[in-house]
Amino acid sequence: MEDEGEGDESNSISNQRVLLRNFVAEKFADRAYKIRKFVDDGYRLGDDIQSKVLAFAFGLSAEIERNLIGQRTREALARKKAEGVILGRPKGRKFSHVKLSGKEEIIKDLREHGVPINEIARIYKVNRNTVSKFIRDKIIM
Repeated sequence: MEDEGEGDESNSISNQRVLLRNFVAEKFADRAYKIRKFVDDGYRLGDDIQSKVLAFAFGLSAEIERNLIGQRTREALARKKAEGVILGRPKGRKFSHVKLSGKEEIIKDLREHGVPINEIARIYKVNRNTVSKFIRDKIIM
């Protein structure tokens, strides 16, 4: 615990996870194959009460951090909503330019000559549903 002030938060949370994972692995592993693991910061999780307290403290700090992140997120979303910003993913838009744009006349001629949609899709290397939707939306037959 020499460099408590150094390092970023994600690194310390990472270390907490490693410590907890090691602690659980050591506690529940078969005693004959028990391997002690050491972490870069010099913490050692073993069978003593100090290790249990340390693991509990790390778990508690991680839970508090999760709650703070959630609280900040909710506050920011409420502030944006109060400002009138529309939240969430925008509804789908119809693009003016698609892979088949500019080929309306050719596709119309192909369809008038009885070429199946699957074949048109193969010609232009698109899905048949793309061709069907393009014909329905762009080409008036």
